[in-house]
Amino acid sequence: GLVLLGGGPGTGKTSTVVQILAAQLSLQPALRIQLAAPTGKAAARLQQAIEDGAGCLAPDVAGKLRRTPCGTLHRLLESNGERFGRHRHRPLELDLLVVDEVSMVDLPLMEALLDALPATCRLVLVGDPAQLPPVGPGPVLLELQRPARLKALGEAAVQLTTTYRNHGAIAELANWLRGREGHDPQASGLQGLASQLEACRSSGNLAWQQANPVRGLPAALLEPLRRRQLQLASLAAAMASSSQPTDGASALLEALGEMLILTPVRRGRWGVEAIHQALLGDAATAGPGAWPPGTPVLCCRNLPDLGLANGDLGVVVHRRGGARRLLFAAASGGPDRAAASNQDHLRWLHPAQMAGAVEPALALTVHKAQGSEADTVIVLLPDPERDDPRLLYTALTRARHQALLITAPLT
Repeated sequence: GLVLLGGGPGTGKTSTVVQILAAQLSLQPALRIQLAAPTGKAAARLQQAIEDGAGCLAPDVAGKLRRTPCGTLHRLLESNGERFGRHRHRPLELDLLVVDEVSMVDLPLMEALLDALPATCRLVLVGDPAQLPPVGPGPVLLELQRPARLKALGEAAVQLTTTYRNHGAIAELANWLRGREGHDPQASGLQGLASQLEACRSSGNLAWQQANPVRGLPAALLEPLRRRQLQLASLAAAMASSSQPTDGASALLEALGEMLILTPVRRGRWGVEAIHQALLGDAATAGPGAWPPGTPVLCCRNLPDLGLANGDLGVVVHRRGGARRLLFAAASGGPDRAAASNQDHLRWLHPAQMAGAVEPALALTVHKAQGSEADTVIVLLPDPERDDPRLLYTALTRARHQALLITAPLT
């Protein structure tokens, strides 16, 4: 009835889920399956990974797997912002539910999910226990990792340990950070980080620079960010000049996933707000109607009426005639190749429709980035001596290929 599947990035969690689902569908072709994750970004990644993994399966099973619905937990439970439309008196009509990124699920959301599951529905929980716990109360995945819980689960608790992705220095540092599980983060912080960074410096895909936060944002951050701004603005301009409103959507939405800028804090010299102020000026706090074309935006609330979920990533574009719009790929698909090529996933919204529900996303806090990944990740660490190792682990493991870590001077 319950399987707990854990492991770090690149250990094959999603590949394992694909094989589980394929085996179940081959035995029960009419099985009612649902895929879900806590945020829109995480749901988008899960759906894309499942679609990619289905390519190695028999055509009939692959077709069924690609048609498996995938979305956010809030959408699955029919949340209206105050209560859930699915519960024990109106349960979900499912035989098997897979929930990814369980590290982000808090106790109230898990309680609501279990309340809505029919007694016969099987549940597969997938996550990385080394990641940051949820912002809300009750870190469900951490609780399930307690020895007594794992003993009770027995063979239903599976931990994958071999890494097939994220090689090089990123993997070395991530393994070092995972090895600090169980340390008191308030007591130990990231002591020893400097020597560890020196030890894995030659492994290639992780660069490290030190800078003084008192002097403001480092050039190593601002220069690639400004290049990215120009790239996104150019792609948005190409869309505006096209006679077809969706021409260029694929390239623009795909470009959003090429780089992530992450910091632990919203405020302060190296905070998200300072980065947006440096790049957008006074427009940073003026709302989406004032942001220039090509500006990434983050939906901060679940908006079922608009087809958007908390965590969905979009971008400011100009339509022909100069009208400013926000372009999103819906949470059921997300900003990836599959969603961008399927026009049914696209959402064109007037900035006024998103008032108070959207913020610039040139940079994100590490918590907001959970469930995301990008080719290149730049991580700012203004106070590494005090930070929780799980924070740096979560940030670095968003990178598919390359990472740059910028820290305050380390002792």
